[in-house]
Amino acid sequence: MPLLNAATGLARVINVDSGGYEGAIEPSDFPALTLSIFQLRGHSASMATLALKHLAIEAPHVSFVNAHPGLVVTKNLDVVPGLLGVVGRAIAWLFGRWLATPLPESAERHLFLSTSTSYKPKTGEHSGVPLVQGLDLHQGVDGERGSGVYSVKWDCDGPGNQVIQLLTEYEKNGMMEQVWQHIVGELERVEREFY
Repeated sequence: MPLLNAATGLARVINVDSGGYEGAIEPSDFPALTLSIFQLRGHSASMATLALKHLAIEAPHVSFVNAHPGLVVTKNLDVVPGLLGVVGRAIAWLFGRWLATPLPESAERHLFLSTSTSYKPKTGEHSGVPLVQGLDLHQGVDGERGSGVYSVKWDCDGPGNQVIQLLTEYEKNGMMEQVWQHIVGELERVEREFY
């Protein structure tokens, strides 16, 4: 955060995760040690987006994007162990041509997320590359255009109304603060254990 606060130009954070797929958070298991694979994506996406919202309060001149890249076939699939790895590699080999976003296209989309005024910060004079005809400010996770925190799927679109309502409810109920306290607690724990 000190480096972002010291930036003299565009300041933006891109979190490559499961943006646009926010779901129920299990507050008794923030680390997701007991969650099923079906609960995991929504849980982790919501936690990441709420953490970005917390950071945006501290730094409204920085924009934050939680982005889901979609299925992108990379060498990372080669190191996924067990049955999940076998299934993932089989799906990528059999259907990747139709299901996957090509790596160059994914890179282009992430460059767009990193630089476009469409994902501008809430405040500040540095908002990114100017919009071209046909583009507008993107809707943030609070439902407002250009609000500084965004959650997008592979096609740089999102969030849906359901995600906006869920995150708004979590923020009202204090879940954002609980998530942030958990993250800070984990960082402190790791620092104590390893340093």
